[in-house]
Amino acid sequence: QGALLLQLITKFCANYCDAIDGISAQVQESARRTGDLIGGAKINHIFRSQYAETMAGIDATAGLSDADISLAIRQATGPRSPIFVPEAAFEALARRQIARLRPACLQAVELVLAELQRLLPACMPPQVQRYAALHDKLHAGGRRALARRQQRATEMVNSLIDMELAYLNTAHPDFVGGSQAMRLMAAQSEAHEY
Repeated sequence: QGALLLQLITKFCANYCDAIDGISAQVQESARRTGDLIGGAKINHIFRSQYAETMAGIDATAGLSDADISLAIRQATGPRSPIFVPEAAFEALARRQIARLRPACLQAVELVLAELQRLLPACMPPQVQRYAALHDKLHAGGRRALARRQQRATEMVNSLIDMELAYLNTAHPDFVGGSQAMRLMAAQSEAHEY
């Protein structure tokens, strides 16, 4: 009995890994029947399509009014009148906008978890169907393991967002800083003169 139990658990684990890798015959057949992506293909779709569209749809300036920007500038200058826009104002506004990314990132974790949970019954070896208690235990154990991983993934996403909030990388080549902004303005002025 012990050898059979170990064999069935090992087969379940192998089926689950194969489903994520996209090479499981059971999952391929299920996908063909339903016409829906399953397993690793669905997870790839979540990140490459759904998550990417959600992130692209987030307007970086949404929720920032001229009054918000003015207040941030005045707040960052203290008792002095600014000649240039203080960096602290930019950082305060940027941090507020970066924080808006957190819900979309956490939603991606939830969508991947849902797909991983959906795989559990599809990966059960056919022989397990004869043993209802084993089937239930494998399913419950899989859900518990995924719940633990979800907690860690959520903590990691929150930590990554917190790190981005803690340090704004203005040295990145895509960042248009003060001197680069001045060059762009000068180039636009020259283009309009001709």
